[in-house]
Amino acid sequence: KSDIFCCLTENNDMTEYQLIMADIPYDREYDGHYNLDVSASDLAGNTYSSSVSFIVNRFGSTYSLGDNCQEIIGQYIRSVDEIDIYELNIDSLDYKEVDIICNGISTKLEDEDYLYSYEKNGSRYEYTYVIPGSAFTKDGNYRVVVSSVDAAGNRNISSSSDNGCAIGFFVDNTSPAISSINLTS
Repeated sequence: KSDIFCCLTENNDMTEYQLIMADIPYDREYDGHYNLDVSASDLAGNTYSSSVSFIVNRFGSTYSLGDNCQEIIGQYIRSVDEIDIYELNIDSLDYKEVDIICNGISTKLEDEDYLYSYEKNGSRYEYTYVIPGSAFTKDGNYRVVVSSVDAAGNRNISSSSDNGCAIGFFVDNTSPAISSINLTS
């Protein structure tokens, strides 16, 4: 961020300065990697530079859905090809879990039941979860929830209101039934 939240103070004999930083605002947009570079020079031309890097991660992961998911949310469908979920975090994950809830019954997927990959892209980790359509074969009301814990200790849940990544849809392969109608004249 280009915003600087600090002030410079000096003591009475002007030989020492102190940089005091205010707390970084408690807002998701300020989570990230920071570098603080400081240099000083005196009247004789002596210079000294120092830098420190730090991470602010108070809100944890953000989630997004693959294009293939956008069109099925809240819809009645016959089948699912796959569900793609993306998780971004400035820290690595210590724990991850994928749960499928069908008609109110939750099933934790084992690692071999879905594809998982990640890469470090600049200052962020990008995680990808690909859940195959074979996880959604039974007729029912489905929800998919990804949860994780990052290195900063944040517990992240894809379906929380902060993340706005609620995945819900209905699989229906049962044809309607028609009862015979008894009409009399």
